[in-house]
Amino acid sequence: MKEDLVNYEHPKYLRALVMAMVAAGALGSLFKTFQAGQNNNAHLLVSLFLIWVLSPFTALFAANLFSKKWPLRTQMMLYILSAFICIGSLIAYSGMWTVPGAKKAFVFLVTPSLSWLIMIVALIIIKFKRTT
Repeated sequence: MKEDLVNYEHPKYLRALVMAMVAAGALGSLFKTFQAGQNNNAHLLVSLFLIWVLSPFTALFAANLFSKKWPLRTQMMLYILSAFICIGSLIAYSGMWTVPGAKKAFVFLVTPSLSWLIMIVALIIIKFKRTT
């Protein structure tokens, strides 16, 4: 199995697919944020929510751009992480999972926070695996 990863030719279309997924996740999240804040007259607050909601996608997009020279295992972990965060964010923003009694803004604060936490944990794991 390990030899398969070493000899594996990295398909260029996989990076493009992940980048498209990140873009779709960002656009879907942007749409849901606009939709949730449409009756809010505090435009600065809505703008800050938009920046916060888009921040994990911006980080994922940048990481995917710069990952061309990373080891294959690290790239594959990034692809899986990107898919997980994109799908999870869209599910969270769709309202499928709601916390009883929570305000509408709760999901738009917590989801990016969890995304960042997951990305930081993944980065620590990658750094730890490289040193061992």
